[in-house]
This record gives sequence, structure tokens and C-alpha cells, in this order.
Amino acid sequence: MAGKEWEFNEEGKWEGIAKKRKEGKEREEKKEMGKASCLLRDRRPWEERLKVYEKTCSLFSFLHELESMDFNEIEAAAAKLVAEYKEDLDETLAVELVQFLQPSSFISWKMTIIR
Repeated sequence: MAGKEWEFNEEGKWEGIAKKRKEGKEREEKKEMGKASCLLRDRRPWEERLKVYEKTCSLFSFLHELESMDFNEIEAAAAKLVAEYKEDLDETLAVELVQFLQPSSFISWKMTIIR
């Protein structure tokens, strides 16, 4: 028995290193397969998260597009957001957003930040 080709296993018996490596690879493959099946099994939470992200995006994404929207579009999007967050937002959100977009209010807002 050569020293590097054989070693004691957990039971105290001689075991070939090649056999041990093969078993180790098989264990790793089973672990990876287990992870994959776990992801497939847990697909539902991912779908639920996706729905939440889509809802959040549908409510807030218009804020990135304000400059290209007309007042009616801003009013509709703001009303949708206010309806979802009644406790936190006022019904005048659309008017405030349009006012914020006007050049004079933007310049005064920017000057306030610079100071």
C-alpha cells in the first residue's frame, strides 16, 4: 500500500483516494441538484416578489418621465399613486409636480440645495 494512494476513512478502514474523490464529487453533484430543485420548488415566492416590484414600478415609474408627460398624464399617474398612499400623499400631488417642473421653481429649488 503506497502512502498517497490509500488512507484511513471515517470507519478506520483503508480506502483508496481515487474512490474518496469520486464519492466527494458525487456528493457535490447531489448538493448542486438539490439547490436547483430548491429553486424550482421556491418559484412561487419569486413570482410574488416580481408582482410586488411590478406594482411598485407601475406606481412610481412616471416620476422618471415627468418632463415628457403632459398635465393630464401626470394627473392620472399622480391620482393612482395618491389612491395607494392616501395617508401619506395629498390630492394636489399632480399640481405640485407640474409646479416643480416649471423652470423658475426648479432654479429656486436648485439654489436652495446649493446654499
